Amino acid sequence: MSQYNVSKMKVAEGNRPLAAIAYIIPLVGGFVALSQDDELAKNHGRQSIGVLAAALFILIIWAIAAYLVSFLPVFGPIIATATFALVLAFLLFFVLTWFLGFVSALRGYKTRIPLASRTANRLFGPPI
Repeated sequence: MSQYNVSKMKVAEGNRPLAAIAYIIPLVGGFVALSQDDELAKNHGRQSIGVLAAALFILIIWAIAAYLVSFLPVFGPIIATATFALVLAFLLFFVLTWFLGFVSALRGYKTRIPLASRTANRLFGPPI
């Protein structure tokens, strides 16, 4: 099986409202969810911070690259503007993964969100 399967594991007991708040307020809610003893809230807190971190990383990398490329005489600004379409596609992907995580948190599912779970593992270590 792939590392990024969106397998649903129903969690019998879990703080579903706190897991959903982790997506509504990603930074604050994510860290509050991480501080709880609830497995569902911790999982969704990690992934909400992972989605936010990956989206910010993409935006920062694009801003630096576009700034550097814009100094090229003729095609620099054109290339910098054209790559923004790629950034918008990534941001749309992150909005969709955020929505997937939010809905799965409301339903009480533990899901592995593509790219967000990998980013969360890099930030906070592997899940317990």
